[in-house]
Amino acid sequence: MNQTFLKLTVGTALTLLMIAGGIQTVSAQEPPVEPRGFGIVGTWDVEVTLLNCTTGVPLFPPGRSLTSYAQGGTYIEEASGTPPSMRYPGLGVWMHVRARTYALAFKVFQYNADGTSNGKIVVVTEVEHNLDDTLTSSGSVRLFSAAGDLTATLCVSTTGTRFTGLQ
Repeated sequence: MNQTFLKLTVGTALTLLMIAGGIQTVSAQEPPVEPRGFGIVGTWDVEVTLLNCTTGVPLFPPGRSLTSYAQGGTYIEEASGTPPSMRYPGLGVWMHVRARTYALAFKVFQYNADGTSNGKIVVVTEVEHNLDDTLTSSGSVRLFSAAGDLTATLCVSTTGTRFTGLQ
């Protein structure tokens, strides 16, 4: 099992147990980043490139996503290029790992044109919040059939800029 995903799962479970037990928790944020000071929390305009894991060669032209990291560790992602009726938004969790590095895992449900299930996508990445207030990440994308069988594993690389409403 991927060590980052395991850390993410255990960390999330421990956080939930501490909250349930009434123990006060500290935010997963690192010290603020100037000039905005929001850390990773916020909405990001992201360019997504799917790669052949062996060669590193892009499999398709880059796509676009709008992603949001919420305070407390939840995540939502909406990709362009696929009709909303065929793809549910990606929902997931993130956590601080060390310094400016975060672990992220999310799931997307896919549908056929007739509304039947077309499987799911599970993404696990390591995200770096750069000093210039941009994001970069790399990780794996696992594709599953409607029956739950793993059909492919791809690699993913992203770059992102903070969405401010001005661009």
